[in-house]
Parts: sequence; structure tokens; C-alpha cells
Amino acid sequence: MGEDAVEDGGSVVRGSVQAGRHGVLSGMYLGGGLAAPGWCVPGASPPEGTRVRGCPCLVLADQAGVARGPGMRTIFHACQPSRQRMSMWVLPVRGRGGMVRLVSRRVPGVGYIPQLDGLRAVAVGAVMVGHAWPDYVPGGGAGVSVFFALSGYLITSLLIAERERHGRIDYLRFYGRRFVRLVPALVLTVAVTVVVLRPPWGNVAAALFYYANWRRIGGHEMQELGHTWSLAIEEQFYLVWPLVLAAAYCLWRVRGIAWTALALSAVAVLIRAWIGDDTYRMYNGLDTRMDSLLTGALVACGLRLWPAAVEKACRWLAGPALAVLTAQTFWGMVGGYQLGQGVQAWACAALVGWLVTSPGSWGARALSWTPLVWLGLISYGLYLWHFPVQHWFSPMEWMTRTMLLPCVAVVTVLLSLVSYRFAERPLTLWLRPHLVPRARASEDA
Repeated sequence: MGEDAVEDGGSVVRGSVQAGRHGVLSGMYLGGGLAAPGWCVPGASPPEGTRVRGCPCLVLADQAGVARGPGMRTIFHACQPSRQRMSMWVLPVRGRGGMVRLVSRRVPGVGYIPQLDGLRAVAVGAVMVGHAWPDYVPGGGAGVSVFFALSGYLITSLLIAERERHGRIDYLRFYGRRFVRLVPALVLTVAVTVVVLRPPWGNVAAALFYYANWRRIGGHEMQELGHTWSLAIEEQFYLVWPLVLAAAYCLWRVRGIAWTALALSAVAVLIRAWIGDDTYRMYNGLDTRMDSLLTGALVACGLRLWPAAVEKACRWLAGPALAVLTAQTFWGMVGGYQLGQGVQAWACAALVGWLVTSPGSWGARALSWTPLVWLGLISYGLYLWHFPVQHWFSPMEWMTRTMLLPCVAVVTVLLSLVSYRFAERPLTLWLRPHLVPRARASEDA
């Protein structure tokens, strides 16, 4: 990796191509100007008097700029609001003749990451096997924790990116997109379940209005719609977390979000300890499961604040995380729910962080296998349909425990494909213009 020379107190910065793990910086900086495709500076020179911690600095527009070099005790990359698509970053200049190293870092996790779809396929597979063969896979619910960590990571990444890019979060657009993405498929699944299996209307209402987890805690068996408890937890998280994130960001930007997520994760641990032996309450409550979502949010924050350290930590923790999740999947919640649930949450977050930051790793390559990615793309439908299908098959006289999983898997995949192609997708395309406000010109819908 090359180095940049800083001359005349920052009046000239000569740049060379800088290859990093998360992106590439190239071009030449002259008096604060920049000649390189895809990069821009809001002026030919830094605004007069611009200083960071008493040091003169250049003001650049990019996802991130990290300054590092001999004699530099800190790595400083502060984001300022910008009207441009990219965030504003300040690059300290430490005096005549100083050598600095520039590393361009694309914020990970906002674009499409195929290995995460592969992870979704494995997670929904664990849930399906756990439901069909609970004697052999008693901890298939670990797949739900993986979904929680993924949701926390991706939602937090998107919200932070929008806040940094536009200076605000468009709540109407956020909630509209969640509605269009999640509700049509759920309504279709529940409608078919009502016609075929005739569940109690109280269960139908709990599934459609996302309070199935609290209905289960209240002692009601959700039966054919019992799996919607996890959808309820995610939707409740979506309702609250954007508002909490925005408030925390106003206080201390991304660090405020990270500390808030960490504090709330600790609260979840304390609540589980206070509840005691009521595992059903611990398993189904938003307050007792929120650390499964917030650990993913912490990974999203960490990759913006300390990318190298978080990447290294996730790489080192990936092996132990896989071991923990494998043990809990095949042998149940090792350590009990009070301790084991927290360990599982952090293991899922470490796994997500590893896959995001190490796309060339063996795990990312394996999960990028086309059939897994394809199944991951329809994983939401697979999750929705598998439990009603299992309840439909189970009472049949000819059905054996051995045959149950293959039959459920085949019918579930077919239903997911048909419903996506002929119902969910057309409904989504029709609803999106009506329920989702028009995207900003610079933002992908």
C-alpha cells in the first residue's frame, strides 16, 4: 500500500492508489481539490479556519477517510452533515513533510451480500428441521436468532446510512417499505391457513397484528400460526428501534447508537435473570429477546467506528460462534435460557460480522453457493408456509415422522415459489407506489 506526501501544511497532498479490504482510494489531492472519478470535494480548498482538535484539515466527501502515519497517535474520521450523496469527512493534516496513509472504506452491509442470503437458507432450514424432528434437532430455534441478528444488522446499517447521507430518517418511507415487504405475504399465508386449517380467530388476529408473542406468553396455543411469534418480535423492534436510533444519533452519533444498543442488551440479560425459570416467557418476549437483534446492530455500529478491530474480532470469533450454534442446535440451549440465550445472540452477531467483512472466507464462499442463495431469497415465504403445511400433514394416517420433513420441505418450497410469483410480487408492485413515498433521487428504492 502506497503513502501520500503532505507538503506545506496541507496545501498539497499527492495521492496514489490505495487498496483496502473494503474499497479503493485513488487520485490526486491538490490544495483540497480532487481529480478522481467518483470522488468530490465541496471546494477547491478547505473552508478557511477548518480545524479538528486544533489541527488544520482537508474536507473531503466520501464514505470514510482514515488518516494514519508515523507520529500520529489517533485515527480520526469524523462525519459532518452533507447535502451531497456521500458523507462529508475531514482529514487532519499534521504538518510539513508528514507521511500519512489513506484507507478508503466502503460502509459494508448496505449493498447486496449474497452470503447473507445463504445464511438465511441455513437458518430457515434449521427451523424447519427443528419443528419436524424435534427429537433430533431440539435447538432449531437457533435459526430464529440468526434471523434476528441479520435484521438488527441490516436495519441499523440502512438507518445509519440514510441519516448520514440525508441528515434525517424518512420514517414514512421506512415503515412503508416494511409493510410492503412483509404484510402481503403474511396476509396470504394466514388467509390460506384460515380456509384449510380453521385456526381460532384470536390466533388469526394475533398473527396479523403482530402480537403473537405476547398471546403465547399469555398461555394461548397459537397452533398452526405459532411460528408468527418471531415475526411479531421483529415488527415490534421495527416500530421502536428507528426512533431510539435517531435519538441516540443526535446525542453522540454512531457512538450513541452503539452505547444504547449495548445498554439495552444488558437490560435484556437482567430481565432474563429476574424472570428466573420461566423459559416460555424468556423465549417469546421482545424485552427478553431484544439482545438477539441489538447485537447485530452493534456489529453495524462497530464496522463504522472501528472497522479493522471489529473485522479482526469477528474473524477470530467465527470458529467459536459456529461451535456454539452447532451445539445449541443439536443439543438444545446449553447453559439454560438465562445464559445460553445471550451467548447465542453474540454468536449470531459474530457470524454475521464475519460473513460481511470476510467475503473471501470459506464460510462466505460456501454460503454464496447458488442453490443456497436462491433459497435465501425466498426464505421469508419458506418460514411463513412451513408450519401450516406441517400441521396439515401431521394428522394424516400414512404420515410417518421420517417422511414428515421431506414432504413439508417439498410442498413449502412449491408454495413459496407459487405465492411469490403470482401473489406476493404482484401485490408488492401494486402497493409500493401507494404506500411508499417516492425515493430521493440519490437513493435506491
